[in-house]
Amino acid sequence: MKTNKSIQKLPFSHPQKNGTKELIKIYRDQKPSFAAHTHDFFELMLINTDDGFQKINNRRFDFKKRQVFFLSMFNSHEMNNTVTTDYYNIAFGPELLISAFDKNFSSYPVIGRFFFDFPEPGILDDDSYQSAVMLCELLIKENKEKKTHNAIIVCSLFKALMSIISRFLGADEKDRLPVLYALQYIGENYSQKVTTAKVARDCGLSSSRLAQLFRSTVGRSFKELLIQRRLIEAKKMLQQTNLTVYQVMNECGFTDSSYFNRAFVNHAGCSPGVFRKRTLD
Repeated sequence: MKTNKSIQKLPFSHPQKNGTKELIKIYRDQKPSFAAHTHDFFELMLINTDDGFQKINNRRFDFKKRQVFFLSMFNSHEMNNTVTTDYYNIAFGPELLISAFDKNFSSYPVIGRFFFDFPEPGILDDDSYQSAVMLCELLIKENKEKKTHNAIIVCSLFKALMSIISRFLGADEKDRLPVLYALQYIGENYSQKVTTAKVARDCGLSSSRLAQLFRSTVGRSFKELLIQRRLIEAKKMLQQTNLTVYQVMNECGFTDSSYFNRAFVNHAGCSPGVFRKRTLD
């Protein structure tokens, strides 16, 4: 997928405090508009008003109080409202999911929405919404003060928030569990030889059934997401290491340099070498 130059890519920086990386950014905002952008992090939005709308991947979603939006690393979104909005915004990287859930995502299938191309929001009942608001306020306070045991408390509060949301919305997510497992497997093994057949066996499904689930829930194939993950990791290595392009290719699970270059150009809009030069300039 070629990069749309009109859409800004926002990085998730990790400000240092006493040598410790920040796990989360959370705030309550009433900003009526922001330009179209994508992220290299996940984002959760809890809506507190019936006023306003946002566009996700050019689809319009009118705001309703108690909505929850799950934004993946690949969703673009924008707001262009003339009225004041009101929402909590939580931005976080994969590190927080791993720290909070220790890779045990199966009990929280709603987490899969962060990995799916699935922009439709969920909507909480009033009790769940009030609990979510309380936890958001506690996260804001804890993230601002950063006292002793901050990371442990942030992980616990975030896990409690996702538990509240999963308890109410998770009943409709169970068909996505095999896909969530497959995405988790890709994340842990992208540098190795990964096959649909192996993952399907682990899930107790046929390869054709797993492929069907991927198409219906993610809108892309297992192979497409595997290649996408490998390319994301390749971009990180080109930015953050001194490995040669050939070494990066091997580290990310590619075995054919011509295929790697074609896939990278299609994904990033330029060759690996040009990408590295641009990021260093």
